[in-house]
Amino acid sequence: MKKFIHTILYAFSIVLLVIGCTIDDLKDENNLSLELLLTDADNVEDLLVGSYVFAGSGGSYGGQTYIASELIGSSGELIWNGTFNDGQQYIDKSMLSSNGMVSTLMADNYDVINQVNTVLFGLDLFEDQDRRKRVEGEAKFLRGLEHFDLVRFFGKQYQSGGGNSQLGVSILLTTTLNEIVENPRSSVEEVYNQVINDLNDAVSLLPNSNGVFADKYAAKALLARVYLQQQKYSSARDAANEVIQNSGHSLTADFDAAFNNDTDSSEDIFAIQVTLQAGSNTMNTFWATQANGGRPGNPDIAISDDFISSYDANDDRGNYFYTGNGGNATTKWINRNANVPLLRLAEMYLIRAECNQRLNTSIGDSPLNDVNRLRNRANAPELNSVSLDDILIERRFELAFEGHLLHDVKRLGLTAGGLPSDSNKLVLPIPEDELNTNANSSQNPGY
Repeated sequence: MKKFIHTILYAFSIVLLVIGCTIDDLKDENNLSLELLLTDADNVEDLLVGSYVFAGSGGSYGGQTYIASELIGSSGELIWNGTFNDGQQYIDKSMLSSNGMVSTLMADNYDVINQVNTVLFGLDLFEDQDRRKRVEGEAKFLRGLEHFDLVRFFGKQYQSGGGNSQLGVSILLTTTLNEIVENPRSSVEEVYNQVINDLNDAVSLLPNSNGVFADKYAAKALLARVYLQQQKYSSARDAANEVIQNSGHSLTADFDAAFNNDTDSSEDIFAIQVTLQAGSNTMNTFWATQANGGRPGNPDIAISDDFISSYDANDDRGNYFYTGNGGNATTKWINRNANVPLLRLAEMYLIRAECNQRLNTSIGDSPLNDVNRLRNRANAPELNSVSLDDILIERRFELAFEGHLLHDVKRLGLTAGGLPSDSNKLVLPIPEDELNTNANSSQNPGY
């Protein structure tokens, strides 16, 4: 949390430079005197763009949010070659509250939440109502995204039909330092309710298309992911189907074309933008060999032979690997300057297929057709029939190394490294910095 507050103050110092204020202009440091900082709509929108940059940092959706899920969720299919003990703790399911990756993940995600709350504070500066709605929608999309992943990492799995009174994370909806450093943890139920409220607002506010920024269908796709995590299958199916039917996105012609792109592909519903000036593809840093931009672990995160051999022989996805000195690397993250896909259309087909299969429905299309659509693209043999297990295996093959593994382990009641899905060791510890700064916070069981 200390790092988080320092970053907030640094962000506001940048805003001061932009609008020509000085620290002496601040009448109340505790409230950050936002009225003085936010002088016009352009200033607010600049801050929104900065929020996307924060979200794309290496400690968040530029890599660490994905890496934590894959390493902690692994059951031997991944090997950690890196020199950082933090990553070894992930794969061993032995995280400490002093783990630097854990601390950065929480701090960077709350950085984004605080900054978009500042954007929402400045909405009255907009005279153009369409522009105001778009900015509000983008801010709420980002806030919903950040709270969702925080509660998935730091709280126990949402239980369908349960009270979900288990501790989640602090919900931050204002920009005051008092709330930032004093908020107690809300329940998992309360956090999910806030996430869904933000995303529903984003759907109603955002345009159908919005360049590289979040649009209506990005919010709807994220809702499909949220509902799936909650095991609300009809809602997840319908949200995914709407994205498939109406977003204008299409699967790339082949599997390779979905990755390592400098611009969004046809199936990128929302991607973290990486340029030489902004954004961070930390997935490349940890998953690629040194010759392809990775660290000397070559690669830091390697993939077992057994996992690769589990693909069908002609499946392009099973051939999407190469070998370094430290083992097998995935070709998904071979370009250090490529965008990082966060919501792909392929995921929507898999959500629709899974939910239709569970509900014995065929909204949009049959589960068999949806699965074969992805298998055909990858040159894998078509299936003549499909079961729920087939769909879940297809999900694992298609979305491997994209940050879904731990969350799927939890929602499906699977095991990770021999640990049951409800193990305390599959929940991240609240970082020491947070506990030292916020007397109203509390540690997770087992730490």
